[in-house]
Amino acid sequence: MKKAISLLTVFAMMTSFACFFSSCKKDEGSGKGKSLLKSTFHEETETGIETDTIVPTDTEPVDTDPTDTSRDSLQKNSSETSSYDCPVSVIGPHEIPEYEYQDIQIDETLVIDKDGLTVSVKGFALGNGTERLLQMHIKNQTGHPVTLNLKYLSVEGYSMIPMWLKSFDDGADEDFDLAFFMTLGNEIGLWNPGMFEISFEVKYDDTEATYVSGRSKIFTNVYDPNKVYDLSYAAVLFENEEVRISALDYVMYRGEPRLYLLYENLSAENEYTFRFEESLLNGIPSSLFTVVTLGPGDKAIDTLYIYDTYLEECGIDKIETISAIMMYSKPDEYFDGDLTDPFTLSVA
Repeated sequence: MKKAISLLTVFAMMTSFACFFSSCKKDEGSGKGKSLLKSTFHEETETGIETDTIVPTDTEPVDTDPTDTSRDSLQKNSSETSSYDCPVSVIGPHEIPEYEYQDIQIDETLVIDKDGLTVSVKGFALGNGTERLLQMHIKNQTGHPVTLNLKYLSVEGYSMIPMWLKSFDDGADEDFDLAFFMTLGNEIGLWNPGMFEISFEVKYDDTEATYVSGRSKIFTNVYDPNKVYDLSYAAVLFENEEVRISALDYVMYRGEPRLYLLYENLSAENEYTFRFEESLLNGIPSSLFTVVTLGPGDKAIDTLYIYDTYLEECGIDKIETISAIMMYSKPDEYFDGDLTDPFTLSVA
């Protein structure tokens, strides 16, 4: 009997954990399409994103030792402080690209061909909301039932969270959809993807044998090797020779704060997992959470959601500053990685 398992619900739950930093304030004369000076509030429509821009105000730094990144440093901060003693970052003003969806075509591309198993990508489609679909085909003549577990997926070089798997009987010869969520796309012009990169873990269900396929590139009819996404307006929160963390936008979507963060693994050799070591909302300790894992040279845009429960936890009605120290760690050093310098974004 064929099993079909989808982890899209798990994806939504994982994404819900996230929340984080940013910048914002009101720009009285901004028009449609303008984004943050320090934060932009977006409402998505069928034709585009309407924005009300925000004007920055000064935020005074906290009298805190900026070199103290120990685990007890939160207890050394007063609840009346607004940030660590570090510069306050600001996201620069920028234009939101207008919606301009095109008909995306993909010539059938083989991504797995091993031991009687062939998997190919045939097309691309829009799902509900931020859902996107890669239309695929499998032919299983391995003599074993198999499970495909999405190991890696990137769109135009930006890694997506690979939360998908599906099982197929021996002898299966069928089409199927691989669904994923592109939570940030319209804001930087990713809605017309020109290139995907994909890899699967293949498991023989009756023997438990597994292997990981190599990364395959799939090109669409709108692929442009010279296309560049200009993110120079982003606020770089932390950077060294190994990693870079930037804030791309802070928005209100249907009354809910969201922060878009760009994580980049600059290393040529090491995999890194990014997460909060400690965080502050308006200078008050908060338990913000996210986990992003990237291979060498990979980058990903993560949507962080800030729910009312975080404000209640801090006893505040409105966020003014979001501050944090993050840890980035190798797989064998998950709880003992390197700490970033403290950083702060102004958001109200």
